[in-house]
Amino acid sequence: MTTHIQLVFWALQVLWGQKTIHCLNRLRLWKKSINLYLSLLAFTDKHRPADQLFRVMVSAVLTAVYDYDTDWEPGSDGSRFKELMCQYVKSETAETIAVKLLESEKTNALSEDGLERGSVAFKFYCLVIDSEWLKQYSPAQLDTFGKFLQILDDILDFNHDRAAGDKNCLLLSNRDEYITQAREFLKSDFFQKLKGHSRIYWLLELKVRWIFSGLEKNRATFRQLLQTTRPSTGVYALVLTIISFRFFTEFFWPAAIASGLAYLLLTMSIMAFNDFTDREIDAKKGKTFAKQHPAELKRFWWQLNTITTLWLLLVVGFDWATAGYCLLVWLIGLSYSKLRSCYLVNNLVVALCSASPALCGVVYYRHLSDSAIVTFFVFLALIFLNEIFKDVEDRRFDSGNKNTMPVKIGHMVTMAYLNCLLYIPATIIIFHPSWWVKTVTIPLLAVIAFQQALVFFEPKRIFGPKATMRLLLEFLLVILLLSP
Repeated sequence: MTTHIQLVFWALQVLWGQKTIHCLNRLRLWKKSINLYLSLLAFTDKHRPADQLFRVMVSAVLTAVYDYDTDWEPGSDGSRFKELMCQYVKSETAETIAVKLLESEKTNALSEDGLERGSVAFKFYCLVIDSEWLKQYSPAQLDTFGKFLQILDDILDFNHDRAAGDKNCLLLSNRDEYITQAREFLKSDFFQKLKGHSRIYWLLELKVRWIFSGLEKNRATFRQLLQTTRPSTGVYALVLTIISFRFFTEFFWPAAIASGLAYLLLTMSIMAFNDFTDREIDAKKGKTFAKQHPAELKRFWWQLNTITTLWLLLVVGFDWATAGYCLLVWLIGLSYSKLRSCYLVNNLVVALCSASPALCGVVYYRHLSDSAIVTFFVFLALIFLNEIFKDVEDRRFDSGNKNTMPVKIGHMVTMAYLNCLLYIPATIIIFHPSWWVKTVTIPLLAVIAFQQALVFFEPKRIFGPKATMRLLLEFLLVILLLSP
């Protein structure tokens, strides 16, 4: 265990040295490297010597950086990957085939299905990790195993690749053949050995088999339907509702959790409904699921509405006013899709609904709280600005479909306004009664506002504004949840 922990921090040290990559992207690459490390452990020998584990982590880091150079930053020349490979890979053969694959991806010289990526990657891992048990297989067998592993990877990334327009064998007309090959591979002795070497492959098999049913018959899977509800946004509403109850000394856990779960369900309902009504516009952005499965999504939404309604009846048992408040927010949220032509009103509706959990405790206890009021307006301002940032990103698709700030007054003018408005939340937080919250939050908001101002001048060098705003909202939730 100690060796694994040391390697995890070694990976962070290596990635942190890549100064040409934004610090938040370095953290994302670190997380990706850890996931890859757990997967690549399947290619090691049973006894797993320390030097072999080190080579596994090297392979994981190199794969993460390779993906960054080819997918995250398509215009990259691959120099980061080549530099790290020269430092940590001793096999000239492995270095040669990796560089050749990189050049093939850059020049779009791959085959139609792109499965040679799996063969080259697997051969690279075999050379770098140098496991004894893999040497029993011939080069032709290793090529075949690599292609099968690439098919599994394409199955797992199918929705993402389809939306992004990336190469994926399942996007071809003969995808049923690839699915059949994947099914046979899951039954093979080699895959059983992988499962014996790493438990990750047990989970991978379950996930792949879960996806199979939807791919084979072109039906929507439960996972795909659930994704339309944005569960993470529902969890955000749940946490903010519980925080709103913590602003009062007579904290009643059952009512807080019941109200929070009501908010989670109604938020998921609103998200799924908006995906259904905006399916034509979203299809232009590459989000085609709702357009391809409208009947299934509508049926799923009505089922979710039934659960939400029953849960609101449970909340009535705690307090009728709180249940009525949740119902009102639910109805306002469902009206969002009808307000796309109202300039800035649609952004304000989203902000009001998203910030409204901060006042749920006020409604339950029938008493105004300074903390709740300040929190409500801080989140109202931040989410309102975040929605405009999203409009900036979607301005090409919204023109002619939605009246948004970037469409009405232009992209650059909108960014200029946003850079000024970002200081409003920092000003509001001054009135928060908790000195701990003020001390932590005000500097954070000021730094974020300054960082976003730089986007106006150097948009390619600064991390995406929408992602930064999301991290800020999550950080604020943690601060408020842990505040004394």
